[in-house]
Amino acid sequence: FAWTGMRLFEIHYEHLKIKSALEMLKDVKYITDAIHNDEEGIRKRLRDKLYADSVDQKALDHYEKLFKIENREGEIQVSIDYEIRRSFFGRYELLGRYRDEVVIKAR
Repeated sequence: FAWTGMRLFEIHYEHLKIKSALEMLKDVKYITDAIHNDEEGIRKRLRDKLYADSVDQKALDHYEKLFKIENREGEIQVSIDYEIRRSFFGRYELLGRYRDEVVIKAR
């Protein structure tokens, strides 16, 4: 029972890391300005945050491809649909499916 709880905790903890990386974007000054909101720069910020939170390299590369960045007039929407899998017993896996999103409005 305790081992199952630990495996579930790992899934939830990784989800919290991704969610906090998205929320961190709200604290970036002037991110909605044209100079600061290029997609490459936003992806780099997310990658750096996830790397600092100890997300492993393979997962980091996978998540980076899944981030969707939409630039609208006066706001930026960043979202990700993803799964986190952890091995369980033999061929069984635990699976968590998530959709995280943040909308950043111009200040």
